[in-house]
Amino acid sequence: MQEENLGSRHTEGIVDVSVIVPSCFENPLKEESISFLQDVLHEVRGALIPTSAIVGAYHIVTSYLGVSCVSAKSVLEELSKTDSPMLYPEITIDLASSALEYAIAHNIES
Repeated sequence: MQEENLGSRHTEGIVDVSVIVPSCFENPLKEESISFLQDVLHEVRGALIPTSAIVGAYHIVTSYLGVSCVSAKSVLEELSKTDSPMLYPEITIDLASSALEYAIAHNIES
């Protein structure tokens, strides 16, 4: 990944929608999901949360898992309102390309 896009933050990974989705409704993974996201937001874990993943989580929980739009919006707005520096709004073409290269190099499929 390009260091100028990430600033001085040391990142160990990128949070995918699959980590955010369980935080949006009652399920066995909800507390783990919330705990992990809190660690990321408080910079205990060195991971970025792309804002596009928040939007993606909304679409998954409302379209495929039957969560109400209002409920999903409420949970995800709380996440986005934290103003954590680990929320990452910019995903450039170069960054996406670098992420694909990283995925190939480390055999990451999702």
